[in-house]
Amino acid sequence: MDHNANLKKLIAGSSYNSIAEICKPLFDNFGFNTFIYSRIYSDGKYWTLSNRPDWLTYFYETNFKEADTFSETIENGYYFDLSELKVPSIQINTARESFDADNWLNVLKKFKGYSEICAFAAPKYHHSVTNLYLNHREIFDHFLLYFRSKADALIKNAEKNLIYPNTVSLLKKEHVISTQDDFENAKKIFYDGTKINKYFTKDPSNTTYLTFREFQSLKILANGYSPKEIGAMIGLTSRTVNYYLNNIKKKFGCYKKSQLIQILKDSNLDTLDIQV
Repeated sequence: MDHNANLKKLIAGSSYNSIAEICKPLFDNFGFNTFIYSRIYSDGKYWTLSNRPDWLTYFYETNFKEADTFSETIENGYYFDLSELKVPSIQINTARESFDADNWLNVLKKFKGYSEICAFAAPKYHHSVTNLYLNHREIFDHFLLYFRSKADALIKNAEKNLIYPNTVSLLKKEHVISTQDDFENAKKIFYDGTKINKYFTKDPSNTTYLTFREFQSLKILANGYSPKEIGAMIGLTSRTVNYYLNNIKKKFGCYKKSQLIQILKDSNLDTLDIQV
């Protein structure tokens, strides 16, 4: 792979502003300033989408990209200790001190032929985001689904061309959530600003998804409620709820309640909030 030629391809893109706009509800409500979405293929090729042209330009031009080739022994999961992902300390320190990108959460998912890494970071003073990582994983699961839905065209283009998007000014203000009421308000505003229309299931390269109403009906069904009770909770008739549940059965060829619930678990949708 000619790194210089590929770097030119990356820099020629124009999606930083688009990524920043998608990330805005997350940044505004919880104080993050960095989001990076990468896929690294088994043949060594990769692409990256992010709102941070400054950090990524430096990252690739200084060959920090080699850190992306992490060990195959690392398991799927959520990591906020970057040493577990074999990230060099010089990279961590540079991101913190020169680009104010600190307090990282990395979400690693492996699929056939490639690995997906989603990274979140906040300013170095914003240590309280660790509480979000530990206690509210559903926020990040929700955002990643929202991101994939909103950035679908960018992702498809990135799979054909290495992407390195355009510049964007970053929000630098301090953001502090001091009370539970503040947090609940921030969470509501975040969810209101990140409505998901497509809840993709199983492998992210798959095009099968649940609609909002299908997800809502199935999630409440999984909590032990009947179609009639579900309808009362979300303002629908039991007949309409059954319509959505039957749609799911047809999509997946599953007709038992246990099979339907397993769809949520297999697709990591079971951790999401219902009222999104």
